[in-house]
Amino acid sequence: MSNLNILIIDSDPTEANLTARYVRKDHGTISAISITIASDLHHAHQILAGNQFDAILWDLPMCSQSFDDVSHLRSICPGTAILIYGGNLPKSEVVRLVKLGAQCCLPKGEVEPEHLVTEIECAIARQRREAISSDHYLCHA
Repeated sequence: MSNLNILIIDSDPTEANLTARYVRKDHGTISAISITIASDLHHAHQILAGNQFDAILWDLPMCSQSFDDVSHLRSICPGTAILIYGGNLPKSEVVRLVKLGAQCCLPKGEVEPEHLVTEIECAIARQRREAISSDHYLCHA
């Protein structure tokens, strides 16, 4: 990958800026990283209306609406890797979030900053592979 466009959704500006610093610090195989920060899903919708992103790194507040929010975000950004980056979730919730379209769930504080870009790159690669597989299936169904 040469350039990467990432949207961070986090209601805490300090945490969002810290996450952005982690990503900018370790480019991995990336030559350029562009990061946009949204304070919540509504703000993200406004940003997504005119932009495309390779990945969305989302500190998802877990509540009954969270699963619907992930499903909705997946429907409006079908080609974008969604990474849930937040609290330590129970396995059942992680599985449900992945089934709804998240590529992975990364617990904040447990992913080393130097590994965050690698996780993002892997999620993007999986998302792109799934999109190709889906297109192939649709063309040959």
